[in-house]
Amino acid sequence: LQDTLASPGVGRVLWELQNIDYAKFPNAAADLLRTFLEITLKKYLQEIGKLPAFNPSKYVYLKDVLQKIKTDLQNTPNRGLIQVIDEIIKNKWYLDSINHNPDVFAVEDRVKDAWDQIHPLIKFVFEDYKKRNPNP
Repeated sequence: LQDTLASPGVGRVLWELQNIDYAKFPNAAADLLRTFLEITLKKYLQEIGKLPAFNPSKYVYLKDVLQKIKTDLQNTPNRGLIQVIDEIIKNKWYLDSINHNPDVFAVEDRVKDAWDQIHPLIKFVFEDYKKRNPNP
């Protein structure tokens, strides 16, 4: 997986994710994974001119960008990716809880499952951006 967004933040976080020992550091990996998902989707939508408007709190959240991409895909034949996004939305509570609840912690298998779950969406984002911008 290669960052096609040419974003230093996305690229650095991706490199760290690809090099962290998630079995040894599952909490760090889970927190980084959630960060990676959010910044990658925000950067992608920003670059293609579709970042959602700020909500009343003046922030764009992970749920906002997931919903935006899902909505944009509704009129495409890519139903499989819509299901992937639905699963991420349904299960993102786990990554959110690790970040915000001191009684919830990450374990190796769940971190691997979370990566496997978001991988198709991240792959789509990088490939779609590269198609839109063949000569970066």
